[in-house]
Amino acid sequence: MQSPRFRTATLMAVVAALGVAIAALRFASDAWASTLFTSTLLVLATASLMAIGRGDAGLRWWGLAVFGAAYLSASLLPDGRAQLPTTPYLDPLYFGVHVDSQPMLPVYPSRVKADLVIDSKHYSMTPTFAGQQPMLYTWPDRTELEAFRRVGHAVCALGAGLLGGVVGHLLAARRDRRPTPAPTG
Repeated sequence: MQSPRFRTATLMAVVAALGVAIAALRFASDAWASTLFTSTLLVLATASLMAIGRGDAGLRWWGLAVFGAAYLSASLLPDGRAQLPTTPYLDPLYFGVHVDSQPMLPVYPSRVKADLVIDSKHYSMTPTFAGQQPMLYTWPDRTELEAFRRVGHAVCALGAGLLGGVVGHLLAARRDRRPTPAPTG
C-alpha cells in the first residue's frame, strides 16, 4: 500500500484552514457562519468535480464529497443535528472558549430563604456568617451560541469529509492490491 504524500503547499493550506476554523470558532458570528458554510459547500462541490473520471484515484475525492455532504445535510435538519455525535460537545466548547465574556456575580450560599434563587438553590448577596468566602456564579452569554453551532457544524462537515477521503484512500489502496485475473483465450 502506497502511503499518502503531502506537498508543502498542501500542508500550508491545511494549517491555514485550521487557523481560519479556530478564528471562526473563537469569533463566531452570523457572517463567519455563512462564510464558512458557503466555503464548505464549495469545497464539497469541487471534490465532486475532481472525482469524475479518475477511476480508483477518484475514490479519495468521492469520500470527501459524500462524507462531508452527508454530515452537512444532517446538520441542517433539527432532528438530524440532534443525532450527530458532535452536537453535545459544541455548547460546552462555546462556554469554554467564551468564559471571559460571561458575567460573574459573587454570592453566598444560604440554608434559609434568601434574596437570590438560582436553580432552586438559595443564595445571599451578603455573607451569612463572618469569614464566609463567596462563590462566583457565572451565567452564560448566549448571544452568539447559534452562530457558534453553525460554524462548528461546518467545520465538522469538513472533518467528516477528510475522514471520507481517508476511507476512499484505503479503498483505492485495497483495490490496487487485488490480483488481476490472467487473460483467457
